[in-house]
Amino acid sequence: SFAVDSNRNGKIDVGRPDWIKDSAVDDWLSSYDSNGVNRLIFIIEACYIGHFIDELSHPNEKRIIIATSQSNNEAIGETGQDWPAFSHRFFKELADGETNITLAFYKAGYHVEQENYWSIHYKEQKPIMDDNGDGTGSRYTDISYTDTNKDGALGSKTGL
Repeated sequence: SFAVDSNRNGKIDVGRPDWIKDSAVDDWLSSYDSNGVNRLIFIIEACYIGHFIDELSHPNEKRIIIATSQSNNEAIGETGQDWPAFSHRFFKELADGETNITLAFYKAGYHVEQENYWSIHYKEQKPIMDDNGDGTGSRYTDISYTDTNKDGALGSKTGL
């Protein structure tokens, strides 16, 4: 699942008058979890969207949740372009068919926090990922490829 939008008080706009709240998405997931789906991947590109991780994360379920901004910062466009800086780099990394979710997250997180001019000089963007089910997202600097107590281990075994 991939969504791009500006967050509006805990809701994502999917075409007025329809809005999706984080709690509604979580309610829908019980049908997926009981139907033998091995893992779910959520990538949400929006400003102030980090709170979705807390709602969608569950222990003992294989969910990878990426919020391209924390609850207190914006998702920024690629400098000089009309596309989102994080998701553009994230999907570009995955396009080779060899890169796993965790490595793509690391490279895209590094890009928006260290390379993208708009993110560095005007508005901070700090993407977070949760794949260990603890409901707390981690920035690219805090992930682990092997430690299952930290975020990143499940994503390191997952590609698109």
